[in-house]
Amino acid sequence: MFYRFKKIKNMTSLSIVEQCALYIKNCIYRKVTLQSISNYLGYSPSTISHKFKREYNMSIKSYINSQKIEAAKHMLATNALSPSEIANSLHFSNQSYFNYVFKNLVGISPTEYRNQIH
Repeated sequence: MFYRFKKIKNMTSLSIVEQCALYIKNCIYRKVTLQSISNYLGYSPSTISHKFKREYNMSIKSYINSQKIEAAKHMLATNALSPSEIANSLHFSNQSYFNYVFKNLVGISPTEYRNQIH
């Protein structure tokens, strides 16, 4: 019980934006939306969005995508899942959008990335 209280205390000592970033990282394999973040943190979507943009200089959607791509890079390097399976596990709307976001952030496609690191 003491451990759980300590964990809750540490979480609440973080700023709204830090709590938001931590939630995104912890839930990267779920469908994360501004609304789900808002529901979890108990602040309005507009408050979270404005504070996040001011502190991180990017939208929450951009941050979510960057975290998903970091997870995808790790998955491409360490397991045999196909890019399509990785896209599904990270809740991208479709394979094409996953490829687009990956190439936009990394500079090469997921398949090219996997080929370069193996």
